Amino acid sequence: MIRRIIIINFLIITVLASLPASETKDGFIRLLLNERNGSFSFLYLDSHTNNYAPLLSRHNSPTSYLTVNVNGRSYQLGKSGAFKIKVDKTNGDPAIIYESSFLLIKQVITPVKTSGSPNANGIKITVNIENKDRKDAAVGLRLLLDTYLGEGRRRIPFVTDNQEIITETIVKKDSGENYWISRRDDLSLMGSIINPFNEDSKQPDYLHFANWKKLNDVPWNAQYRPGRSFNSIPYSIGDSAVCYYYEPDMLAGGASFKYTVYLTTEDTQWYASLHTVADNEIIYIESPAIDVAVIEENSIVEAAIKNEDSDILTLMKLHEIITQFLAGDILLNEQDLLEIEMSINKVGHN
Repeated sequence: MIRRIIIINFLIITVLASLPASETKDGFIRLLLNERNGSFSFLYLDSHTNNYAPLLSRHNSPTSYLTVNVNGRSYQLGKSGAFKIKVDKTNGDPAIIYESSFLLIKQVITPVKTSGSPNANGIKITVNIENKDRKDAAVGLRLLLDTYLGEGRRRIPFVTDNQEIITETIVKKDSGENYWISRRDDLSLMGSIINPFNEDSKQPDYLHFANWKKLNDVPWNAQYRPGRSFNSIPYSIGDSAVCYYYEPDMLAGGASFKYTVYLTTEDTQWYASLHTVADNEIIYIESPAIDVAVIEENSIVEAAIKNEDSDILTLMKLHEIITQFLAGDILLNEQDLLEIEMSINKVGHN
């Protein structure tokens, strides 16, 4: 089976490479990368209006970004001159690579489909940090996300499994909370607190929910003032943000750390169906059988609406399925793999 999966992945990548290039889209998700600073825009397709709405900040600016801390010194990626930036692909997914003389950082953005959505409705952000030096280094990471959907009069900026967050709050990894939601009447953004899958990733030490300017104006830790509003008078009123903190840990020379965060539209049932038990074993809800014919039909309909290539959409959807299978998120049998392989060969000959 492993050999067949390798062949299928190779076929997908080969056929995609031979087809015309297209904008980075998958399902309901549209991703725009800024090659100059590595920032990205993350949008969701409203099927009723056929328009894309941003899930993070409404402004097309690098207000959501990564910061790495090395031996007590912080570097804002995309802004620090110590790191060169390159945009690439990893297994067909967009990858932003930051490289300095001492670290190699790769941020891969992978489309994700939760169980309650017919198509991709979110992304998985995977950050891999490699110590290029021979010496050990204390390495930490923080991810600042500029949210906005929960902002506005009489709105609740964030909710989690068990609480409403209306003022500055810190949620620790052992709090029992699994996710947060920034919610508007017609749209929502959901983020993982604890990684729902066993992906050998470090868990965040804590998440800091606070005013965006307060979190942005410091190189690393912002002073925590419980109960403070999401205001930073006089310039930043009701401006919400959430910051993931992975405190510095010793990283051996030549070794790597991995960090994973999921951002999707709201699907609490999907998050609740995945729970960690002893020894980090994950219990999964078995996925329904893969129907390749339906995938192909949906791609034709979706391509007509978006004026895109249906073959490319089919390949991207099949690639997503194989990626989820390799990650252990879904189950596939031999018949599923055979149908996927036949579909790839058919698209390649069109």
